[in-house]
Amino acid sequence: MKINIVTKVLNEMYFLDTFIRYYLDLGVDEIHFFDSESTDKTVETIKSWQQQNPAVQLIRSHKKLRHTSFSKETEACNRVLRHTIKDYKQRKEETWWIFVDIDEFLRPPAGGLRNFLQASSLNMIRCVFFEWYLPLDVAEERISARQTLDKIHGGEARGRLIDLWGDPFYKDFVLHLSPGTIEEFAQFHTIAGNHRYLLNGETVVPQNTPFFIVDHLRGVAIDVTRSRINKGLLLLEEAQQKMYDNWTYEHFKEKKKEITDYQGFYESVLKTREQLEALLENVGNYDNSQSLYNKMIYRL
Repeated sequence: MKINIVTKVLNEMYFLDTFIRYYLDLGVDEIHFFDSESTDKTVETIKSWQQQNPAVQLIRSHKKLRHTSFSKETEACNRVLRHTIKDYKQRKEETWWIFVDIDEFLRPPAGGLRNFLQASSLNMIRCVFFEWYLPLDVAEERISARQTLDKIHGGEARGRLIDLWGDPFYKDFVLHLSPGTIEEFAQFHTIAGNHRYLLNGETVVPQNTPFFIVDHLRGVAIDVTRSRINKGLLLLEEAQQKMYDNWTYEHFKEKKKEITDYQGFYESVLKTREQLEALLENVGNYDNSQSLYNKMIYRL
């Protein structure tokens, strides 16, 4: 049994080394990168890792993978999903695929990730996201992503559950590709971010199943965050005449507003780790076909 990560990147120098080391330490067999034609040293760094460790692989680098609209992001994520299906059909190795972004760090379950997956009778496992931000005293400092993780695990950071279209549990799924699942999973289509799967026009909603917690590192140094947001807004403005949607643009504008009044946002909106984890008791109530998030998919 293999455990693989697949992720898309664009100018992600801040996260790369921490991300790769974290998942290799977690026992992941391979990390597959789809680059959106980065202009920093993202590609060079991935290739350098690849030379040292074949577990790290650069699959493709192309500007078509860029997130310039919700629809383009959905198209790119389906390319990634098709890659996992193709990989299984070529190698015919039972594989768990974890779809995470470069700033998302899955917490290992008790006993370790591999032991948990080997013992699991499930073929899809959901992920619940905690979105974390840097403490006020270091928000202006360029600490590493690893240091941010340490503050999260040490209880020093504050965060929130992502709220999107009335569903406060914005989830990815971990897929188990095997002889028993490949025919069905090969028919799946996903929407932006691999947050939901569609089969025959219906959302796939596994109910009453365990979940992984994923720590989503929104909190990097404010100047870095501001730069990323401004680049995102500029990219969307450049794409306005092509495949452009207001939701993505409004998302970046909201992030910019949070950074503008970071202290007010941090103190009034965010919660402690203990407060967030207490909310997990009700997570199953939102994982159903009546979720407004599921209904909104059909309008996109």
